Amino acid sequence: MEIKLLEEVLDCLNDGRRLVHYYDDQYALYLLQKFCEKKITKDQSSIQIKEIKSSCFAKLLNKPSIVKLLSELGDGKLSSDRLLQVSAQEFESYVITLSQWGKKEDYPWEQTSVPGSNLVLQLNLTNKHDQLLKDLEIDSEPFRFDDHPIHSVKNSLSWARIDFNFETGEALIEEVQNDWLRIASRHAESAKRAILNGSTFYRRWGVKYKAKNMLEYTQDLLPKHKKNWQEITLFYAIKLIKQEIGINKIFYHSYETGALLKNINGRLPPRSLYTDLPKRFCFTPCNTGPEFITKDCRVKRKLKKAKTENWFCLSL
Repeated sequence: MEIKLLEEVLDCLNDGRRLVHYYDDQYALYLLQKFCEKKITKDQSSIQIKEIKSSCFAKLLNKPSIVKLLSELGDGKLSSDRLLQVSAQEFESYVITLSQWGKKEDYPWEQTSVPGSNLVLQLNLTNKHDQLLKDLEIDSEPFRFDDHPIHSVKNSLSWARIDFNFETGEALIEEVQNDWLRIASRHAESAKRAILNGSTFYRRWGVKYKAKNMLEYTQDLLPKHKKNWQEITLFYAIKLIKQEIGINKIFYHSYETGALLKNINGRLPPRSLYTDLPKRFCFTPCNTGPEFITKDCRVKRKLKKAKTENWFCLSL
């Protein structure tokens, strides 16, 4: 999108840091809530479960928290209010920030599908995490890669890049990505090797780190964030698009078409991010992308050369 429009949107949305709390399968409850709100009419207070079973959201009914809720209700009906009754004892806290990425002249390098800018949702670790780094005497710089759209100060776990168009009422999730997990994993491996070799320290990129401290930092955090970071990041991206930007039709790149349009050459991102993840969120495969992207003359030329054109779409 045009950077001027994006700046105007950010002025409206960017009210500083947003502390959020995520629990397992929260995304499934949210999607079912939106489906119920869409289907329930003025004369109804709930919908029949069979309506959900015949929709793309059917598999969400198998989530443990939803199975438990339905067994307690017992009348074969569901509503947004009933879904809001589900709570969780355990959750993880994060800080959401918003930013921008991309310029028209740099779009092939910055991997935007069309020339312009993307809205960036950054999923950041909390002050509690930052204090742990200080206590263990670990500089947070090892986990940063400033050529990616991370927060300038906070420790970004991951991010989502989003493009949208108010005229067509469409949004495109360009990518869901993570640097922290990859970099922290490499530090953990180096720390383990150092300890096995009887060393107190190890070096990466010429910097010396205490192996024991790094291993203590990573041994709990890596499994925890590896499990759900994709799910959490995409959930808050969808929620932002739906509730704050006000767009109901959301597209997501497929593996092959996404790489083609974003000029990704050489090493491609993990395939699961463009297959398993959108399917988990009930995006349905389609062979037509968002109009505001596919009408671009550069995109048209690229798609003509492609063997197939594949996308994912979610309507809320």
